[in-house]
This record gives sequence, C-alpha cells and structure tokens, in this order.
Amino acid sequence: MAGRRKVTGRFFVILGLIAAVTAFAIYMTRDDPVREVTVEAGAIGQTRELDAVIMRNETVVSAESYARVDYVAEECSLVNAGDTVASIYASGYSEKEMENLESIRTEIREYYNQILENILDETLEQYTDAVNQRASELQTIIQGKEQGNLLTVQAQLEQAMNDRQDYLRTSKREETQLSNLYQRETQLMNSIASWKSDYTAPCAGVVSFYLDGYESLLAPGNYDQLTLEDIRGVLQGEKYVTSTERGSTPLFKVIDSTSWSVLIITDDQSYVPSVGQTYTLTIEGYEDYVYEAVVSNYKRFDNETLIRMDIDQDVLPTINLRATHVSVGTQFSGLRVPNKALYTVDGQTGVYVRNGDSYDFIAVTVNASDSEYSLIEPVNEGAVYSGMSVVIR
Repeated sequence: MAGRRKVTGRFFVILGLIAAVTAFAIYMTRDDPVREVTVEAGAIGQTRELDAVIMRNETVVSAESYARVDYVAEECSLVNAGDTVASIYASGYSEKEMENLESIRTEIREYYNQILENILDETLEQYTDAVNQRASELQTIIQGKEQGNLLTVQAQLEQAMNDRQDYLRTSKREETQLSNLYQRETQLMNSIASWKSDYTAPCAGVVSFYLDGYESLLAPGNYDQLTLEDIRGVLQGEKYVTSTERGSTPLFKVIDSTSWSVLIITDDQSYVPSVGQTYTLTIEGYEDYVYEAVVSNYKRFDNETLIRMDIDQDVLPTINLRATHVSVGTQFSGLRVPNKALYTVDGQTGVYVRNGDSYDFIAVTVNASDSEYSLIEPVNEGAVYSGMSVVIR
C-alpha cells in the first residue's frame, strides 16, 4: 500500500487563501452592488504626544570658593568669546578695605589741595588728572559698574602715580606725608585687585546663570553613552551627581544658541525612525514656536527606542527647559485608500481588485493610517498603482 503524503502547513495556508477568495466571491454575488474606489496619491499627517528631554551644547565655567560674585552679563544675553560674564571676590575679600581706600583718597585730595593750593603748575595738574582718571576707571571696574581689563588699568594707574612722584622729586616738591598716602593707596589697590577675578565667556553663545546639573550628562558628545535609565531619571527630576573638582562651584554656562536636540523614548514597535526624516515639533507651553526637528540618531533597547532629533533654530525660548512634553508630527505620502478598502486574509493585509468576473487579492503593507485613510505599498512592486480601482466595503 502506497504511503500517505504528509500534509504541510503550506497546504493549509493555500487552502485558507482559496477559501477566503471564494467567500469574498460569494459575498460579491449578492444583489447589493459592488462598490469600488480609486487608489490615489495622497498624504497622511500623524502626530505623537511624547515626553522629551532637551539636550544642549553647554559649556560650564566653574570657580573656586568665593565670598562675593558680581554678574556683569545679564541672564540669557548674547556674549562673544572673551567677554566678561562675572567677577568674583576671594574669601578674604572685605568691604572694609574698600572703605579704607576711599578714605585714603579723600585724605590725598584734601592734603594735596592744602600744600599745593598756592602753586600754579600745569604739568603737575596734568599728572594728577591722569592719576585720578585711572583711579576712577579701576574703581568702577572693581565695583562691577563697567567692564574692562583689571590688570591693564591697574598697571596704568601705577604708572601714572609713579610719573607724578618722579615729577614731584625732580621739581623739588616731594612731600613726605603725601608720598606716604600715595603708597598706602597703592597697597590698598593691589590688595583689592588680588581678591577680584574676572571670568570670561569661553565661546560665543547665550549666557545663563541657571544650572540644573545635567549639563555634562546631556552634552551632545555623550549621546552614545546615554541609557534609558538616564533619560527617565531626568524626566523624573532625579539629581545627577557630576565629578567636579574639589572646591569648585559652577558659576555660569554658555549655550550654543543655534543648535540643540530633543531626546524621546517610544515603545511603538511599528515605528521605525529614519535618519534624516524631518518632523514638526511643538513644546508644551510654547506652542507659538513650531520647530523643524530632524532625526539624527536612534538606539534600540529591547522593546523601546531612544530617538535624537536635532533642531537648528534659536534655543532662547526654551533655554531653561530640560524635561518637557512635545508633539511630534510628520506627513507621509504614497498610495492612499480608504480604510474600508483593506481586507485581511490569513494575517496578510491587502486589497481586492476586479479581474473579469472574479476578484484578485493583492497583498499590501500599510505605511501610515488615520481614522479614514491608509497609505499602502504593494508587496509585489507595481501590483497596485494610482488610478487603479479597488473594492470597498
């Protein structure tokens, strides 16, 4: 007796397909008229609401411990490399020394006017004016009222004072008490100047004195090392501990204002990001600003994906945001059909096309859809095209 041929799974698939087509054909023989719709080229917009973390190129400037800080630049102002942003005074700084300096200068002016009130010497007046001018410049810089190079002005003041002293000696008008006052003034000026340090912008950008501690973690160059746990920690506001130098305190940061990124996590298995694809992006609370975000990178983590989208627009409106909520939208284009034109046969989505008195099932892939339409692509290239008629329920 001949052996029986083994029935394979493929047999049942073919049988199911035949049954589905037969059932569809029977359905079409009803008295109800068969409706058809034309496949057309079209577009579908999709929007996703997602939690997001903002990544910026931020350069942090730190300082040793200090007693006082004067902010020269304003929050969110544009600075160039080398601009003075803040001045700090060391822990030995004393307001009393500033008061002593002003007292010494008052004594100098009074004593100088007293002993020289009857001497008419235009050259000496010129030297004195030069000293007063440099002293005034140095004082305004120390007090943070004006910007300038502290060391340069200090050297200019010392030179002006030495020039005046030399003139007094050569003209036989040197006076011991006045000379002692000048020396005391110089000592105080040097002492005060030694307490003060100017901190400048290391690069051009937007300056901010608001630091959240995530600057190093969310540096663009650190993207490859980021994990989902890192991003979730930022979203939940967890404190991030950075390795800073002992005794060093972050003072300010300078932010690249023209380029920044948004990091999002999605668990949508059907969503496959494409590097270079452009999306429209709005940020919750800042809906008046619509950004163009371009996918620059993504990383898969089991069932989730971390996506980086770069934005080359002004960062200023969202400069102090870190964890936020965004709407990400895009336009897909392709062959569009109503959702009612799609059928499923043995797990395969497709459309039915009239072929004489029967109907053929053509397998397709759905690339995008909304409540009414879907964008499809035939599994076999060219099997579906714009202008073709397909059956609709």
